[in-house]
Amino acid sequence: MQLIRWIQSYIIPSLEKISMWLEDMIDLSASTQAILYGPYLLAGLTTDDWDIKIGLATSFSHWITPILASHNSRLDSLSQESGSSSFVFSNSNQSITMEKLQEAGTDAALHATVRLIPKYATSLKVMSPKEAIGKSVMLEPIDLPGMVVVQQGTNGNLGIANSESSRGSFSFRLVAGLDGKGETISMESESQKGCYAYSGPNYNSGTSINLFHANAVRQVSFTPVH
Repeated sequence: MQLIRWIQSYIIPSLEKISMWLEDMIDLSASTQAILYGPYLLAGLTTDDWDIKIGLATSFSHWITPILASHNSRLDSLSQESGSSSFVFSNSNQSITMEKLQEAGTDAALHATVRLIPKYATSLKVMSPKEAIGKSVMLEPIDLPGMVVVQQGTNGNLGIANSESSRGSFSFRLVAGLDGKGETISMESESQKGCYAYSGPNYNSGTSINLFHANAVRQVSFTPVH
């Protein structure tokens, strides 16, 4: 009798707790899946939104879009020197700012990496900055695929929007750097002729990039870093 009372008092309640915990884990695992590519576990880049919304899709191929290997071979950052520090053109909460250059592999380095996609090409071939001189391009942040840098009028800050959105203008014409240095480029608005992506004088981390009429050649010239 004593053994039965001990089982009723200690073992059965513990088993009930374990059962409830297993049910919770089953509910969780039903909505949590890993994606393997051969022996490799795929990891996604995300900010804030941790859930993949697959809608009515029934197959991975319906909600995962492969990125061509050629796209990853042409990733660049756009840098400037200010004082004794290097700054880079970065995506910061859907706005474009200048941030201090960080080590490769960090989140900050990802936010400062873009692809140059030609606007009028028949394919989505990714170009190097030198190949893009004289051409109209869109800038796609690597951490926000399908989104592009958007202009919001003269003196307006640059931001991020879906390339199919009607908000602002997406196209820049790349030209050789207005500072006359062989390694730099400048980005002229295609819709606002004579206006360039501009960082401003004596800036710090977090300074917004805007569209400005070119009267300061250094602040509209960027050095591509591959």
